[in-house]
Amino acid sequence: MTTLSTHSTHSTHSTHSTHGGGGSYDGTPSLNDYSGATGDVLLAEALSGTRAEIRRNVSVATAVRDWTTTGDRLPPLEDPATLVQCGANVRGYLCEFELISRSWFRCPSEDGGDVAELSFTHEQAKGSLAMEPLLTMRRPSKAIFERQLEIVALRQAEGDVDPRRAEVIVQALPHLAFFSTILNLQPSRHRATLELIDVALQFVMLAVMRFKYALACPRPVEYSPELQPMLLTPAHPSLPMGHAAEAYMMAAVFQRLLNQSDTSVTAVQLRRLAHRIGDNRVVSGVHFPIDLIAGRLAGEAVAECFLAQCCGGDWSHWEFNVSKPVVPTSQSVAGAELAALDGCKRVASFHQDRPSSPILAWMWSRAQAEWAGTNFSR
Repeated sequence: MTTLSTHSTHSTHSTHSTHGGGGSYDGTPSLNDYSGATGDVLLAEALSGTRAEIRRNVSVATAVRDWTTTGDRLPPLEDPATLVQCGANVRGYLCEFELISRSWFRCPSEDGGDVAELSFTHEQAKGSLAMEPLLTMRRPSKAIFERQLEIVALRQAEGDVDPRRAEVIVQALPHLAFFSTILNLQPSRHRATLELIDVALQFVMLAVMRFKYALACPRPVEYSPELQPMLLTPAHPSLPMGHAAEAYMMAAVFQRLLNQSDTSVTAVQLRRLAHRIGDNRVVSGVHFPIDLIAGRLAGEAVAECFLAQCCGGDWSHWEFNVSKPVVPTSQSVAGAELAALDGCKRVASFHQDRPSSPILAWMWSRAQAEWAGTNFSR
């Protein structure tokens, strides 16, 4: 599935787009050519010649437009209504700034341990602002990772990867096609949704990459040359898992867009898919199982915060702290509540009565409108 992506996210994921359409229609120069993206000198010369001819005897340009009827008649300041006139890439930059400007990251923490922490600005009921922890992660010990290495090797020996080869290879790239099989995502019908998803993915991957760098957890192949993963190991640290964070972020955003309960058929399928995508990274040998748990936590914690900025609601301070070897089964990660997973703990909760960003609220309302009348009732 081709996505109408506006953002660079993880690994080989999408890049900021600069133009909506490309190519020519019936041999006629397109707006993509007009943008300068193709370097079409012939079109530029033709436009200049036409302008010179139709403006013959016109020496000055006449202003013909007012944007408002009051003041200096320019467009109003900070008006979300003007976002529709911006390109998707520009809206993406604006949303990134809205989210990152409200974030703070620190490592090591004040207790001197192997801890990294992401905080976010909480807009309180009376309009005051407070920087509150969003996600705290403590690096697992080397002994825990060595125990996890045995699990990865065992799953390889048991042939878990054999029936998944196609999935593993395809999911090295963006995985929206897999979500489309559940939701019937259509590039022509869900442009605003895909744009919102790109913003969400960009936010979660910026957070994940910052944690990866701070915690500096080596990959499985760096522990043992006998592991030999079937994919090229990405050139960044292991924990938390980016693919899991992205997949669980998408599952959470889609669930809220479609107004689904946690137990609905659609929500359950979305979470199972998210786990399957992450688990495929484990069986391929590029991640530890504990990376998947941390990735799910990062994805769902950041998703809570992201959704609160878009449409109000609750978000929490979550903590990841594994102090003993973890042997997660597939079902324990896919089906369990987040707080029931090893090392995951909700520390505090915060409530926002309304969206913190008019820009994100506008993006959300456009995406939500695309699903109006869609029957995902159970």
